[in-house]
Amino acid sequence: MFIKRENNLKEKFPSPKAYLLIMSLANWLGFGNRPNNGSKYFSLSKYWPVDLDNVKQD
Repeated sequence: MFIKRENNLKEKFPSPKAYLLIMSLANWLGFGNRPNNGSKYFSLSKYWPVDLDNVKQD
């Protein structure tokens, strides 16, 4: 799905880069070992935002 959206954007706007961001890995398995993990695909947090007060520093 992301690649389709990225290709559509490139047709209309060839210069900008597209990135895929997810808010939390708390309810999702993440990007696994995909090659774009950490360069185009990012997770903002391992934790759900409401749980941040209860999280000890990793």
